[in-house]
Formats: sequence, structure tokens, C-alpha cells
Amino acid sequence: MTAVFCHNPADHKAKIWANQLKSFERLEFVISGAAKAIAAAVEKVAQTRRNAPSAPALEHGLDVFHTTVEVERVLDRHWRRAKAAWEKAKTAKRAVAHLRRQGIDARGVAQTARTVWRPALASFEQVECLETAWKRVHTALDQFPGGLAQRTPAPRPRWPRRLGS
Repeated sequence: MTAVFCHNPADHKAKIWANQLKSFERLEFVISGAAKAIAAAVEKVAQTRRNAPSAPALEHGLDVFHTTVEVERVLDRHWRRAKAAWEKAKTAKRAVAHLRRQGIDARGVAQTARTVWRPALASFEQVECLETAWKRVHTALDQFPGGLAQRTPAPRPRWPRRLGS
């Protein structure tokens, strides 16, 4: 079931949205944009339901557009960390190369550089895995550019009226 609230109240506070949700006693999942008031309303209703053992749990998720925005924000954060770790490792490698060019024993610095490279490589591998997973999900979501509710139904098979027709 899908419920779309077309009422545009002058007051967009969580209390208004919570009142809208109250009539859906068996509702289990709400999909919305990134509006904080809606999220707060869902949490308020979910908290009330947690106190009533027979009531179903209520969860909240973002629509496709806002999910994409949120994932890109999270991936950007992971990439910044990976790039910072990579730069730190490159700096350590340059320090080792500099000492070796000077003819100075670089074993201690080289050990430190190796230690710095491990998390840098792990960080890059992790963010690449996350990005690959997101690309797979995003590709699946692209199959429904207008959203799941606007997809064209599969054609129905046409059966002959009688066998042998």
C-alpha cells in the first residue's frame, strides 16, 4: 500500500506528520525525503509502538534521490580519508628515498613507512568495495527512473479461449 499525503499544512512540524501517521496502525515502513520533521514524526510513532508489544515496528528510509545524495556524501568522506592516508604514506616513502639518497641508514624510517602503507592500502580497498557495491545498487535503481510506483506492468500472456485455437 502507498499513502501520499497531499495536504500541505502551514506548519511542517513533527507533530503534524505524526498525526498523519497515527491512522496507519499496521504501517511498517515510511519512505520520505530528507525532511527532519518527517523523520522525527516517524521516530515518535516508532517509540510509541515500542511501548506496545502487539504493535508492529515502524522504520524509516529515504527515497531514491535522497538515498543517492546520502550515499555520495558518505563515499566522499571515505575517499577523503583514503586520500589523506595515501598522501601520508607517499610522504613517508619520500622521506625514505631522501635518506637513502643522502647515504643515511633509512631502516627505521622505512619500517615506519611500511607501517603507514598498510592502512592506506586497506582504506583504498575498502572505499573501492563500497563504491563498487553502490554502483551495483545504483544500476538497479536506474532500471526504474520514475520510481518503482511508475513502472510499466509486465504484459499479460494471451491465452487462447480453447485449446487448439
